[in-house]
Amino acid sequence: DQYNLGFQYQLMPEEGIFAGFKISADAYYNHVTDKIIAVPKGTGQYRWMMMNIGKVHINGLDISGNVASKNAEDADAFSYGLRIAYTYQRAMDMSDPSDNGPRGTYKGQISYIPRHSGSVIVNAGFHGWSACYSFIYVGERYHVSANIAENYEPSWYTHDMTVVKHIELHKVKLDITGELNNIFDQRYDVVLNYPMPGRNWKAILRIGW
Repeated sequence: DQYNLGFQYQLMPEEGIFAGFKISADAYYNHVTDKIIAVPKGTGQYRWMMMNIGKVHINGLDISGNVASKNAEDADAFSYGLRIAYTYQRAMDMSDPSDNGPRGTYKGQISYIPRHSGSVIVNAGFHGWSACYSFIYVGERYHVSANIAENYEPSWYTHDMTVVKHIELHKVKLDITGELNNIFDQRYDVVLNYPMPGRNWKAILRIGW
């Protein structure tokens, strides 16, 4: 059973430098029976376990907004864009009301679902150059529905940057890309025992015609 209430507001001015502004919000409540989730098991790679949670109640809120310039499609003009998103989600294991002790799972946040998460993405372009900055945040989580200290996973976030140069030589199109990921070299695990890379970079050359 899913219930949703939301709104969206969009402004598209005829004059000025903005192509448009949009903000949307959705509040929802889900009642799920036999929710299937996949969680990592042990320390071995590619070992995942499917779990069936009898009853799950999910309360959530999604909010997003974005703004863009009018000339975003013109590679030779200055353009920009901004998108911000935030999610609140309370996903509770409601399977067994009797399992409500100190180590119980009743009303516990289910595996790897953060209560708070969000992102910010900024992009800009000018005369064949384009750049993009992104910030991603994932709040604290738990390995299982028993929300105790030994199952706790801390929050994590990353900052990433991409710069692209577009070149056209007769009928040949070149894209030279430089990426710098996890700029501040944060150490984090998306799931238990799967550490993610620290600061890393990548160079990419694409050729088309």
